[in-house]
Amino acid sequence: MGVFYYLLQITVRELRQRQFPGCEDIANMYEFMGRMDLRHNVDLTRRLCPNLLTFEQWVQKHKQDLENVL
Repeated sequence: MGVFYYLLQITVRELRQRQFPGCEDIANMYEFMGRMDLRHNVDLTRRLCPNLLTFEQWVQKHKQDLENVL
């Protein structure tokens, strides 16, 4: 696709100091995720949501949309 990304590892504190809309909300989300046990049961999720897609299936389904925004 010709789009390159790089990994930037920053702390929640550093994220909060960024000056862009929503940075406080994103920092709060990561802080919450770091404090909680977010493990889940994939088999139970698939039973409750039988139409659940894998990431690969979702990407294939939305390939054109993704190419349009990238």
